[in-house]
Amino acid sequence: MKELFLRNRISKDSKKREYCIEEIASENGFVKKTQKNCAYFIKKEPRFASWRDLLIWLSAQKIKDPKSLREISVIRSINPDTGEGKALLKVTGTVYAKLKGEIYEIKYVHSLAFGLERKSQANLLNNNTRGV
Repeated sequence: MKELFLRNRISKDSKKREYCIEEIASENGFVKKTQKNCAYFIKKEPRFASWRDLLIWLSAQKIKDPKSLREISVIRSINPDTGEGKALLKVTGTVYAKLKGEIYEIKYVHSLAFGLERKSQANLLNNNTRGV
């Protein structure tokens, strides 16, 4: 058995967007859950009149490489006795964009979560297999 859930949320002012795909599959006595999330928060940056102003500000903050505005986290937990486990990969960061002469700051959060548990344990949780 396999279930797939898709969620696409956009705020009324289009400044926040969230996408989520969740998959639940049963196989060989295990329930496997996978969840992928992407969230974006967009705001106009009035501090910067031009792209050059943004670059000067980044330099003053001692940010030489835009990749340094990104953070990656990995968390995992595995039980070798039962074969059950969970893993989470999360990437957060900030990018800047120029559109029609205006500067925008875009903060993002991307996450990928996996969970594997025995079917009997999953059924004890009120038959609710959604969420990791």
